[in-house]
Amino acid sequence: MPVSNFLKIAACVLFPVVLAACGGGSESSQQAAAPMRLAAVQATAQVAAEDYFPIVQQLYIAYFGRAADPVGRNNFAAQLLQLNAPTDIQQMTDAYNNDGRIRALVDSFGTSDESKALFGAGDNAAFVTVIFQNVLGRTPDPASSGFLFWENALNGGGLNRSDASMSIMAGALANTTPQGLIDGKLVNNRVAVASAFTAALDTDIKINAYSGAAAAALVRSMLASVDANTDVASFSTNISNAVNTLVANAPPPAPTFQTVRAIINQRCLTCHSGGGAQAGIRLDLDSVVHSQAAMIYQQVVVTRFMPLGNATGMTDDERDIIKN
Repeated sequence: MPVSNFLKIAACVLFPVVLAACGGGSESSQQAAAPMRLAAVQATAQVAAEDYFPIVQQLYIAYFGRAADPVGRNNFAAQLLQLNAPTDIQQMTDAYNNDGRIRALVDSFGTSDESKALFGAGDNAAFVTVIFQNVLGRTPDPASSGFLFWENALNGGGLNRSDASMSIMAGALANTTPQGLIDGKLVNNRVAVASAFTAALDTDIKINAYSGAAAAALVRSMLASVDANTDVASFSTNISNAVNTLVANAPPPAPTFQTVRAIINQRCLTCHSGGGAQAGIRLDLDSVVHSQAAMIYQQVVVTRFMPLGNATGMTDDERDIIKN
């Protein structure tokens, strides 16, 4: 049995209520369920990529505390489908230990730029605290046996961070204690809200607006406000507000070369075209515009020396376009 599997089973045996981070049941019961789980994994050959959307949201919430972006969700789901992965996160923990390809895919969370920005090389105690907040909406007691289990497992190398975050999410959904049922409802509400948010990004403008640390932080804050009592249907207003805020705060898209070319044609070619181009700089040639981009930026945006005396009437908006 893989070390990580043994550790997770030990957590379930020793700590029946690990702050709702571990499913119930004994080692023998989990072993008995293994053939059923493997059969379920094999049965996923008939599923579609969309069937993986919920588990992708669960992984994003557990690890990043936010909803998946449409491109990330679609790509991750397509890869899970290609690997014939299970659509259930309980079964995914088994598949993670039995299939190196699935393990590598899930581990990509931990090697992403976003992960490095969020967690860096920080201590595992801080990491576990964040994952508990993402999944269960509360800060764990650092002296509790459950918290210490996950911290020690990470410190000892028995688990890595991607595996731990997935296992904590799976355990929260499997826990049948009174607190566990509340936690499971909270998790399901957050997954539902995250799914609705991702679906609301239905235009290129909205999709592009959900990019960068500030956008992720906004959506992370929105999801953190969801609890076990949240009316998901009524939360649609919050989702719309979040999307509108993202769009309003998004930086303007970079102008196309054709847009810049039109400004150069109107404002610069009087002096910079043909064989008699000033200083030999022929801005009627695209290759020269590209090679002289830094010079154009300096003369047009920084010093505003060109056009000379602004004889052709270049506007501030046009200079901003060239700047962008």
